[in-house]
Amino acid sequence: YGFAAFGFAFFQIVLVFILLRLIQGIAAAIMIPNSHAYIAELIPKGKESLIMGILNAVSVFGYGAGPIMGGIIADKSGMNMAFICTGTMVLAGAFLTLFGLPPVNKEKRSKENSDSSTNDLWKKIIKDKETAGIIFVILVVEFCIVAIWTVLPILADTVFQVSVKHIGLLVSAAVLMNGIVSVPAGWLGDRFSKKKMIICGGLLMALSVSFMEHAGSYSIMLAANVLLGISQGIVLPCVRALAVSKGNQTKAMTSVMGALTIGQYIGMMLGALIAGTMMDIWGTNYIFYVCAALTLVATLFFANSQRK
Repeated sequence: YGFAAFGFAFFQIVLVFILLRLIQGIAAAIMIPNSHAYIAELIPKGKESLIMGILNAVSVFGYGAGPIMGGIIADKSGMNMAFICTGTMVLAGAFLTLFGLPPVNKEKRSKENSDSSTNDLWKKIIKDKETAGIIFVILVVEFCIVAIWTVLPILADTVFQVSVKHIGLLVSAAVLMNGIVSVPAGWLGDRFSKKKMIICGGLLMALSVSFMEHAGSYSIMLAANVLLGISQGIVLPCVRALAVSKGNQTKAMTSVMGALTIGQYIGMMLGALIAGTMMDIWGTNYIFYVCAALTLVATLFFANSQRK
């Protein structure tokens, strides 16, 4: 991933850019589930939601800080320097991982699944109804996040006719609240029912998206986005904590985290594609109905899929 980032600074060919993005996508697909699984295996029992909440908050704030830092660096020193800084930070993280984490022979290993084939592990995961409910929830949450991000700037510009600064505030409100709420919601998730918290968060998410459809002013839309961010901050730490518990139960932590990552990115991809297509055909409003309906369906499916 780091070397591919350096490539953007030294090549100015579109096909090379596409190849570099492909390499980064493959690298991210390798890193994310393994890093999450590594963290999950180190979590003390009873603190799954809290640690996943911290991880979610760090990720969210990283997503928010990255574009700001990149923009500042690009303005001051040029676009190439932004890519060089990205590559440098990624490689620094790689070296910290290489020398700061225990060697391979000291990593925790699952004895139960040491002789199991990859196909057997994935069959076990796919056939498990509880795991399916967890993956479906995160797929729908990511679908709604990306779909709403796709629609909001256009809606704010054409309907509310606000400045770029206000559009940025509208988009970042949910992200900011997601990061702020994740840690306390994770702390609560370790003390109360994760299932009930996810159900409450899902219903709040459906309600906030419904408000967006009927928002008659910028301030109402902003308030709905704040509610959306709160709902995401409630749902995501608890969903990932349940995934940690499922990984410990099945002795297939990396596979469970990989399945969760697949669901997350499928939701993001479909959210952008479907929102863009619907805007071209029917305008901006219908995507809110779709997101609200999907959120309710996912919440009900999850509620029926979990034992407790």
